[in-house]
Amino acid sequence: MGIKLKNKIFIFVLLIFLGTIILLTVYNVVSINQLAKDCVELKGNLESIKQENIFLINRVNELEKPERIIQIANESLNMNLPQKPAKELSFDY
Repeated sequence: MGIKLKNKIFIFVLLIFLGTIILLTVYNVVSINQLAKDCVELKGNLESIKQENIFLINRVNELEKPERIIQIANESLNMNLPQKPAKELSFDY
């Protein structure tokens, strides 16, 4: 009778062990799938941000053009470019 009880305990422990291994494997697969999904989503966000960055850099370049700034200064602020070049100052130390 002792041998049958030992066999039953061994089988019970083995089933618990195998069940735990199966649960951990399933959890691992689910976790990896979620991480893969998150990775794809983040890559999409990164591409979107890169495109927005390119747009904003181009917009800044447009706004910084000297011709545009001079035109706004002339038309809106009634400013004109000086007719003669500025004097160069030099300091002797």
